[in-house]
Amino acid sequence: MEKNFTEILYSTEGGHELFEEYIKELLNNYLKNNAVLIAQDGTISKAEELIMMRLSRQGLRIQLTDNIW
Repeated sequence: MEKNFTEILYSTEGGHELFEEYIKELLNNYLKNNAVLIAQDGTISKAEELIMMRLSRQGLRIQLTDNIW
């Protein structure tokens, strides 16, 4: 069964301790805290600058800024 990068990185399934702790966790933190997304105008931005997520009683709402497309 093939898995893509996102399925591996954001998997809820446990993996080998070395992978989980030294690769997956560090990579998740890097992607979360650094400018790695490219906006429509070509600028490099952090996810928090382009994507807004809100949790309410109705569920999770994800809003993209106009600049992401």
